[in-house]
Amino acid sequence: MKPRHFASAVEAVSNLKPQHPLMCLCPDVFRAEARRFVAGFPGDIHYAVKANPYPGVLHWLGEGGVTGYDVASIAEIELVRREMGQGAHLAFNHPVKSRADIDTAYRVHGVRDFVVDHGKELAKLADICGRDVTVQVRIARANPDSEVDLNAKFGCDGQTAAQLMRQAADLGFEVALATHVGWQSREPKAWAEAIAMGAGAAAAAGVTLKYANLGGGYPSVLMPQGRTLEDFFEVIRAAKAEHLPGTAFNCEPGSALVWRGCETVAQVVLRKDDRVYLNDGVYGSMAELKYTRVSPPHLALSQDGQPLEGEPKPFTVCGPTCDSVDILPAQVDLPEGVDEGDHVVFGWMGAYSNALLTTFNGLGALEYATVDRLAC
Repeated sequence: MKPRHFASAVEAVSNLKPQHPLMCLCPDVFRAEARRFVAGFPGDIHYAVKANPYPGVLHWLGEGGVTGYDVASIAEIELVRREMGQGAHLAFNHPVKSRADIDTAYRVHGVRDFVVDHGKELAKLADICGRDVTVQVRIARANPDSEVDLNAKFGCDGQTAAQLMRQAADLGFEVALATHVGWQSREPKAWAEAIAMGAGAAAAAGVTLKYANLGGGYPSVLMPQGRTLEDFFEVIRAAKAEHLPGTAFNCEPGSALVWRGCETVAQVVLRKDDRVYLNDGVYGSMAELKYTRVSPPHLALSQDGQPLEGEPKPFTVCGPTCDSVDILPAQVDLPEGVDEGDHVVFGWMGAYSNALLTTFNGLGALEYATVDRLAC
């Protein structure tokens, strides 16, 4: 069912008086963030579907210039095919895939781009796929400047990468480079060093790369003060010119594309002194806050959608489940008079929110609306 549309989350609360958490999505923000990447990054933009799989998000990002989709499962492949059609470019970039999933992706859904980081995974592709496939070899580079090091689980060293590239080429596949510097990576040099490492592996293998996939990891809520996304693009552009000047580039941002585009409206179920208990929390749409540990922009509204007045004071915010883990790590300033039935609108909720929704304790119902503009 198509979600209802409002001018903002304030109007949505006034009209809907939601009893369940409400996610307000702003199509114009998604389009604008996509256009920003298209304008700044020296290559194609492929969206990491895992960050927010809401169907409208795929369309709005496509309208902003996103040309492909990074998928990690058959379910994500089916979602993109259903929403964006057979012509949408898909790359199956989970480094570990079952043979059944490889076969389905290749034969049923027309996927022709796959990632490997081990010889056994390459052997699966050789057994199942035709030689119209591009094999991306994922290198790993430890990155202490990322909030979550995504190289702890996947990726191979430079020597192994060179061996895999050579083997893939000998098997008749086209060869590409893949890397991911980590989630919320705060230093642009991480991308330059990964590009140099990948270029060295390709040179050692004696192969010409079809493209270099730089993954995601661009900081959003944890962008260092004084830096902008464009600073990262500038470093990447310079590293491309130095190490891989004739190679096509693409990237697969998730958080950085969608974090601004949603706000979540939660209702106060109980006020206990300097604590508020909401009907949403870290087992709901606020899971990412446990990792970023930030207090996002927010706005308190009365039951009928009017902005709450009063002197702000810090509150500890608790979610609705029986688990004591379900507490936001950073306090939130709310008007002193906030109480049961009031609502709190949280910004920056576009990434890893609805995607990580659980039904723990039988909770997790989430409603959707679209809005013209963000409220906070």
